[in-house]
Amino acid sequence: MYDTEKTLYRHYGYIQKETSLYARWFQKRGLSYPQFLILDAVLRRPEGAEPTALAEECFMPKQTVTGLLDQLERAGFIRRERCETDRRRTRVFCLPAGDEFVTRIVEQLDRHEQAALASISPKDMETFNNVYAAIVDGLEKHLFSDPS
Repeated sequence: MYDTEKTLYRHYGYIQKETSLYARWFQKRGLSYPQFLILDAVLRRPEGAEPTALAEECFMPKQTVTGLLDQLERAGFIRRERCETDRRRTRVFCLPAGDEFVTRIVEQLDRHEQAALASISPKDMETFNNVYAAIVDGLEKHLFSDPS
């Protein structure tokens, strides 16, 4: 048996560091990490995305997403349209400038991520992903099986 708290806090520390690294990298390219997450999610939905769905997918409060969409709209990366059948609903679409920006930045990021993973064997990466999946599956099972 091992010290669960110590093990998981070490893991959480790595997640926080990884998030911080991505945030700094995106900031140097003129975009916050949350802006990128929203813009990327919109880009993957050519049929348009509702802000509520974006908030759920990106694990952000709706009001935070609204502010990020305002910023992305001012930057010329997205546009919002009211739903014709329900004026209370809005759909968000990626504009060509947003598409080009995300495509360019993802290509750069992909090169860096491939270089970072180059020294890890495919077998080790598979093991890592299997262990990580087992942790997430176990958390999902046990966090929600106890009614307390």
